Amino acid sequence: MQLMVVMALDQYNFKSEATRIASKYLDLVSKNYKKPNPQSYINSENKTITRRFGQTYEKYKVDGSINDDEYKASVMMGWTAGSFTWCFNYLQKK
Repeated sequence: MQLMVVMALDQYNFKSEATRIASKYLDLVSKNYKKPNPQSYINSENKTITRRFGQTYEKYKVDGSINDDEYKASVMMGWTAGSFTWCFNYLQKK
């Protein structure tokens, strides 16, 4: 969603808002890449799963933590990494 928002804001000439959102998204993913929050969760088999350094996750909350509300967020290198790369490149052009 962040990727679509940044693209739309940029296209409609809301450059400062697009830059702000892209920057915040990069910060959010980077923080959880370095130190996942929460660092562990209980899976369906009642086992504690500890998240490791160096991974991106499927979804995040507004407060910047990994969103495990509906279901446990999985390790994700697809959309998360693609959106991260796109936002990074977008900011490099600024």
